[in-house]
Amino acid sequence: MHSPLIKTKFRFPRPPQFLVPRPRVTEKIGDCVHRKLTLVLAPSGYGKSTAVQAWAENAGLPCAWFTADPGDNTPGVFWRYVCAALDGILPGISMNTDYVFSSPELLEANTQINIIIDSFSEYRNDCVLIIDDMQCIVKTEIYKAILYLINYLPPCLHLIFIGRSESWHGLASQELKSQVLRVGMRDLCFKGEEIAEFYAKRNIKVENHEVQKLEAYTEGWAAALVAVAMALEKAPDKYDEAAVKEDCGKNIEQFLMEEVLSSWPEEKKRFVFETSVLDTLSEELCDCITGGDNGGQLLREMSERNEFMVSLDGRHYRYHYIFKAFLYRHISMTQPDLVEALHVRAAVWYAKQEMYPEAILHYLDGCRFAEACLLIEQQLGELVMGNSYETGLSWLGRLPKSYLDRSPKIAAFYSAYHTENGQFDLSEKWLCKADVLLDAMEESLPKKEIKNIVCLLWSYLFLKQGKTDALFAVAGKIDSKMTSPRRMARYLNFNGSDIYFYRCPISSMVKLIVEDIEDYAVLKSSYGRIIARDPGYESLAVGEYNYETNRLDEALPYLIKALEAAWSAECTGVLVPAMVNIARIKKAYGDMQGALETLSECESSLKKLNQIHWTYLIQAFSARFYLESGNIEAVNRWADARRLGIYSHINKINEFELIVYARMLMKRNQPDDARLLLLRLLSFADTEGRQHSKTEILNLLAILACQKGDAALSEEYLSQTLAIGLREGYYRSFLDEGWALLRPLKRFADRRQGDVAGENLALFSLSLIDKIKAEARTVKTGGREEADRIKEKLTAKELEVLELLYAANTNEDICVKLNISLRTVKTHTGSIYSKLGVSNRVQCNKLVRESRLFDFS
Repeated sequence: MHSPLIKTKFRFPRPPQFLVPRPRVTEKIGDCVHRKLTLVLAPSGYGKSTAVQAWAENAGLPCAWFTADPGDNTPGVFWRYVCAALDGILPGISMNTDYVFSSPELLEANTQINIIIDSFSEYRNDCVLIIDDMQCIVKTEIYKAILYLINYLPPCLHLIFIGRSESWHGLASQELKSQVLRVGMRDLCFKGEEIAEFYAKRNIKVENHEVQKLEAYTEGWAAALVAVAMALEKAPDKYDEAAVKEDCGKNIEQFLMEEVLSSWPEEKKRFVFETSVLDTLSEELCDCITGGDNGGQLLREMSERNEFMVSLDGRHYRYHYIFKAFLYRHISMTQPDLVEALHVRAAVWYAKQEMYPEAILHYLDGCRFAEACLLIEQQLGELVMGNSYETGLSWLGRLPKSYLDRSPKIAAFYSAYHTENGQFDLSEKWLCKADVLLDAMEESLPKKEIKNIVCLLWSYLFLKQGKTDALFAVAGKIDSKMTSPRRMARYLNFNGSDIYFYRCPISSMVKLIVEDIEDYAVLKSSYGRIIARDPGYESLAVGEYNYETNRLDEALPYLIKALEAAWSAECTGVLVPAMVNIARIKKAYGDMQGALETLSECESSLKKLNQIHWTYLIQAFSARFYLESGNIEAVNRWADARRLGIYSHINKINEFELIVYARMLMKRNQPDDARLLLLRLLSFADTEGRQHSKTEILNLLAILACQKGDAALSEEYLSQTLAIGLREGYYRSFLDEGWALLRPLKRFADRRQGDVAGENLALFSLSLIDKIKAEARTVKTGGREEADRIKEKLTAKELEVLELLYAANTNEDICVKLNISLRTVKTHTGSIYSKLGVSNRVQCNKLVRESRLFDFS
């Protein structure tokens, strides 16, 4: 469960009572529907939010509003608010993205943004997301994600960012494409007629020549116009320029103090100064901290009179930023002790309402660190579960060091933070500190609960490190009755994003199954004690081990058993690898259609479980099968929809997609781009210790090098991948490449003949060659006879053209490679289609794929 969202932040603010129509401003803002991004930028007090709000209310378009504040600088918090706001346009987005915010890896992969983009891709009407106070957002990772959203923004969705200054970067490329509209201070300044209307709505009489003087004096600044209006209310029938200038002085703050506040009754002045400690004002809260009973009346009065008060929803208000800053600065300088007391009163009120984040901030501002620490400790678990580490770090950073040194809960929080960031040494250090602090505590229920959490965090650390034996030794000590199922699932989720079990952090349990059955029995027993419903990891591990070691018939029963357990436990981390491996088995037996149907069924199951990021992986695996069956159009549609590129950021969530994308580049005859991407993927796999991924990537690099005629480089890649395969027991990682890997393997085996140092690798490569050939001979669909029949029907030149067609070459590519004209290519293509009884390239490629024509060459 995440911290509750403040609903007033993603609702449109109420319009001010004295709203002045400004057609020239609304017309310019209205051009936002022709741009991806509109920036409304001006210093405080220029009416930016009011102008955008006025346009939105009359635009006749679906609009979503989110007002940011400094507390939204955690990516998870920021994007949760964005999704909640977008729910107002397209209901269901916040529900579909909710699970993403508990996973740092899913957030890093911009999964929530992909869901937003995909959700709006079918939306037909123009709509607008408005984010106010963007100057409050300073985190680089948030702006990187925003730029990702802008780059792939669906045509229907437009963005308006409102802020005091542009603190973000990277918009130049969008501006070059005329995709950014800017509305600035000059646009927002009030002009003569608007100033006259501004005062007329307040029943203040101002002559034309006085309007000109006011425009020159205020330079159209809305905040200054309001301040002058408040001064003129004492003499509404006459504008005295000299008096106003004298009273205003050289800055607005002096004017506010000497002219505006000096005319207010003491009760009202005391109220605004004391409530300036609050960001959001309500009747109950204001009465609580001031000790009065007329807070609601004053709030409504100031809002109706437009006295630097903004109504958020009729019950909640906020001061204009200039006014609040002025008030708070003044009372902090004149009555610092009172300010601390006011913060404490606010903290107590918020705590009673169970609004703990607000209470914590006020306790910290009131220097009541003991109370703040107690509340922080209570919130740290939820912050970890919601991946909101930055919030916790900001709170803890304001506590004296002595509080940090004596709290096992705080030590546990720091451990979880460092584990998520891969700083395992620091995580272990904090966990050891938590253990020491726990040992010093007297036996009690709270101690047992904290100790249980620390055991979970030790388990989580070992899980991230892939230390199977240590993980289950600690996990066996966990009392599941003292831990919520949600927290258990969070810390003991063996697979949150990998399409193969072999790529999970805990995949080393496969070795226990094979090498040390006694240790595995201990593991199984520990696992059974801490997991209420068996999700099927054990069966999956055995099934995938059998598949990888090329025992397909033995693998299938285990995979089916894992699948049934995963359905029962709704465990997508088992469901996906199990169904993917079943599809791989079908494909290995020649049933490509059955393989694709299995993946389609898996995708349907995932939609019911609302785990959308897994759907992207299944679609990528389907694209790989489409590549092998020659359905290039389907692959192109997939690649366009997934927004992939050779320079895409690589993480565990999108690694598999990018490997498939590299395969697509190879099929498209873009070897240089494919090699660049594969080298980036290789570096990532090497850094992350992902040996199974590394094998697949090295195989593809070896195939590429062989195709380019670089035998030495191909051999170098093969020596690395074969060494991993031999050590880890990988077979299918090679066999699934099929005949594309056959030529590199043959050359490798030939060059290593008599090489004593490489004898084992040469023997391994020869065994793989035999298995690839044997599998081709036993494939159920097609076979040599069908391939021979096709050869009999076509001429030698037509066979050359057919091979290039099957390799996804364009007609122009074939012209160059065979040194023939485009007309000749089309003639050969037409003849091939006629002789084979097909009508297009897709049907032709399907026939060639099923016959394995070029596999037998």
